[in-house]
Order: sequence, then structure tokens, then C-alpha cells
Amino acid sequence: MSWTKLGDEWCQMTALEELSHEDRWHYLCMIQFCSRTDKRDGVMRGVDARRQSDHSDPASALAHLTDVGLLAIEPGDKYRIARIDEDDHLPSESVRRRTEGNKKRQQRKRAHDKGDHSLCREDADCHASVTRDVGTGRDGTGRDNTRKITPTNEWPVVHISKAPVCDVCLMPMLKDSVLTICETDDEAHDDARMRTAS
Repeated sequence: MSWTKLGDEWCQMTALEELSHEDRWHYLCMIQFCSRTDKRDGVMRGVDARRQSDHSDPASALAHLTDVGLLAIEPGDKYRIARIDEDDHLPSESVRRRTEGNKKRQQRKRAHDKGDHSLCREDADCHASVTRDVGTGRDGTGRDNTRKITPTNEWPVVHISKAPVCDVCLMPMLKDSVLTICETDDEAHDDARMRTAS
């Protein structure tokens, strides 16, 4: 995504005062085209200059913009926006570098999240745990062979209590309890007690 800067005084430029709203809109669309396509010199083909907005007569818009000095005609059916640079409209070099860096980081993160570590930096933690044979594409099964699997006969035995459990929280109760709701004091237990009492 690109950005176009406009100063607060942009609408008050004297050159714009002589133009119709449609011509001003066409001019703004041309500036944004240069920003979006990184045409830092403001030069564009005639066909691009004419189709930048929904102006009913783009040729007259270009003529009006040229008459007031906002546009210059270049050889080979080209037009140049007379005043376009980082100070006026285009993102600075540092902003463009930061945007490009952010784009690469997001691409790396999306690949990493999907398990593709080919774009990750060499010093990343994910590379420390993966042994790779670069070039073969066969990095093994992906199974961690160092984990000990406990046989089922060594699993801890769980003893199931025969004591009644609370109907609300399913916590064990005293074996000789005749109630089916424990003595916990909260709204859910109170509501259950009210229902059983009625």
C-alpha cells in the first residue's frame, strides 16, 4: 500500500483556484498514481495521464493543468507533474524502506506459522531445533525422537470413587450423604438447592 502526502495548504494553492473541481480531482488522481507506482520524477505516459480519474474530458483537464503550471508536457506523449517530491507528496525513502521491511517480516511470519522456516533468519530459535539437509527437501519425519514414550502398563492407576458426586460441580461428597448437592455456597448451588426443595 502506498501513501500520498498532502499539506494542509494544498487546497489553497493559487493554481487550483482557477480549476474546476473535476480538474482538481484529476490532478490529485495523477499525484496518487505517481505515489502508487513509485514514479518519483512525476513523469507518466499520456495514456496513464488521461485515464487517472472519471473526468468526462481528460484531455481538457490536462490542458488546464498545463496552463496553470501544475503539469508539463514531455516529449513522446508524456506528462510530468511539475512539483512532486518527498517533501510534497511521496513517502520518504525511510518510510519506503520501513514499509518494505514490514512486508518481508509479515511474509516470513506467515511462512513460519505454517511450518515453513525457509525464510526464517539463520539465528532464529526455530533453526536451532531443526536439523536440515539443505537442498534435498527431506528433513525427516518431523518427529522428535528424544521423547520417551511411557508404555501403558506403567501409566498411573486411577481409582474411581464410589462416593456420590455433587449434581452441580461434580465434586465427590461424603459417602453417607443423602443430598445430591454439596455444601458449596455460590449461586449455582443455591439455585439447585431451591429447585430440589420445591
